[in-house]
Amino acid sequence: MSVNPKHFCLAIPDGHQGAINAAGQAIGYGPTNFSVLLVSPPDGETVTHYGCCFPGSLGFQALAEAAKQGTLPDDVNWSEFGATLEQVTAAFAAMLMSVKEREEIQPNAHFAAFLEDNGLAILETETP
Repeated sequence: MSVNPKHFCLAIPDGHQGAINAAGQAIGYGPTNFSVLLVSPPDGETVTHYGCCFPGSLGFQALAEAAKQGTLPDDVNWSEFGATLEQVTAAFAAMLMSVKEREEIQPNAHFAAFLEDNGLAILETETP
């Protein structure tokens, strides 16, 4: 079995990006995980969410599911990472999440289906 047998697709509403990125850094995933700019059609121009997708562990799945229910690690000083416990709790509660077995999916297809299921799209930008 793979060390990271799951594939995660996550999205966070715009107002929670700072808190969820602080939480990611606090639990060892780095400071800027939610970086894909997402829009809600038909507008297609206003960023409403930030997303990410990645292979992850059963441990991360358990942590994320518990956090979405309001149970966060009690040994983290969230303020050291620029957020309060209340902000992190609200961010996890607002987070959209899809988890699939890595062996059963193609990552880009999983992300595309996740976005479609949640009425989101990647912001199209022009490359210079």
